[in-house]
Amino acid sequence: MIATLALMAMLPSLTVNAVRESTGKFLQDHRDHSERLFTKCRSAKCSSQSFELSGDGGRLLFEECQVKENQPLETASGETMCQETCTVRDSKDQPRTVTVWHKSGHGLQVCQLQVGYDFCEDTCCRSKCSGQSYELKTEWKGQWQFQDCELKGSFGSGYRTLCAEKCTVVHTKESQQVLVLRESGPEPQCELQKVGFPEMAIQFVEQLEHDALKITDGEYWRLPLMEAKKIKFFLSKVKEDVLMPEFQAAEGHGASREISTEVKHVAIIGDLHGQLFNLIAHLIRIKETYKDKGFIPLDGSSLLFCDPRMQYIFLGDYVDRGERGIELLLLLLAYKATVRRPVRPCGFRLPRCSMPSGPDTVERQP
Repeated sequence: MIATLALMAMLPSLTVNAVRESTGKFLQDHRDHSERLFTKCRSAKCSSQSFELSGDGGRLLFEECQVKENQPLETASGETMCQETCTVRDSKDQPRTVTVWHKSGHGLQVCQLQVGYDFCEDTCCRSKCSGQSYELKTEWKGQWQFQDCELKGSFGSGYRTLCAEKCTVVHTKESQQVLVLRESGPEPQCELQKVGFPEMAIQFVEQLEHDALKITDGEYWRLPLMEAKKIKFFLSKVKEDVLMPEFQAAEGHGASREISTEVKHVAIIGDLHGQLFNLIAHLIRIKETYKDKGFIPLDGSSLLFCDPRMQYIFLGDYVDRGERGIELLLLLLAYKATVRRPVRPCGFRLPRCSMPSGPDTVERQP
């Protein structure tokens, strides 16, 4: 009797435990089933996603994607991946079928292109300059828009790959065929291959005033104009069109001339010794000193004035000792070539003499 009563007392507890065990097994089976559903590759997730190629390849847009296999693949790191086949457009705008993969799971997943495809990534494979424009600062001032560009080839320049395109530009109501250069890359900047000497001088001013300051590793070859052929052409034109006429006009007395009586302010800079950043710092200080005088800036320059009331005089020792002597001399010669262009006179003297003097300013009394 006592045993019967004890068994009856235990029945509720046994029933509860049995229910708990049955419910726990059901929930675990449900979770396992859900995980199997989520880890299986059941629906395509890559349509409308894109993949950025390196170099000149650009961006691939995945379209019309379909699941390749419902069973996910397991990587060496233990991740489960799904594969899909998608359609993309190559450099010739032709459709191609590719395989992409992404992590298995619920919701949006990042899709990537499988390796092994021969899409152009490091060389020039398509024209990219149509629709871009180039601003001329001298002859035919204004925007030249490149139209109907065709890829003509590629060549190496230092550590860069340059792409050449033939484009049509329109100015003064006439179309003209020009050769345009750009670096290999997804969003390149297109520039004219050949520009006139005045245009090149302004380009040297802009690049050495602004872009040179952004180079911290000393790789000045990254500047588009810092190539041997372009520098040689520029120097020959400076000698032919700027220095020799000035020397001949001085009747054998060199480039020395009297300062115009119109000049009221003189900035004297000497002993630069190849320090490009020192020159830029001096010009910034001079600009700040005279910023309220209403002086007109030089075309293409953010540092130099081109005003008959202002005179710059440099006193030699341009290139020795410092590590940026070539760049410094090129900038000074670019200034020299640019100041001779405007109708208004610009005060800029670049003699060969040397005087042990740092930057200074002189106020000339009327």
